[in-house]
Amino acid sequence: MHPVYFLGRFHVLVLHLPIALVLIGLYDLVQQHHSILRNYPLSAHMRFIFEAIRPELRQYFFEGDKDGTPFSLYAFAPSGGTGNWKTVAYSEEGDTFLAFTLSARSRAAYESNMPVFVGLVQKYAKDIPW
Repeated sequence: MHPVYFLGRFHVLVLHLPIALVLIGLYDLVQQHHSILRNYPLSAHMRFIFEAIRPELRQYFFEGDKDGTPFSLYAFAPSGGTGNWKTVAYSEEGDTFLAFTLSARSRAAYESNMPVFVGLVQKYAKDIPW
């Protein structure tokens, strides 16, 4: 008895799927419209599928750049440890740009005021209508 008979309907998946993938890959290698399909034949199709369902994935599984923390926080330490210690929190939405700055002359003052600064930015962020 031929071994394909033992597979039943599963042989469609086992035999035909690899043949279909090889044919798609060969077509992608010779087509001239998308260089990403030419360079990465099967991976590019996966990318295009994920791009098509991206809004649904972001809605249920991933958080956006500004979800939860609408402000970006950047800290600047002086070289050598002496000078101004600075932190900038900023956010932009459309034409609106908001920025907060913490500046301290010593590391001790900077570290003691940082929790107050972060609390102020978080409190203010809750009141922003965007």
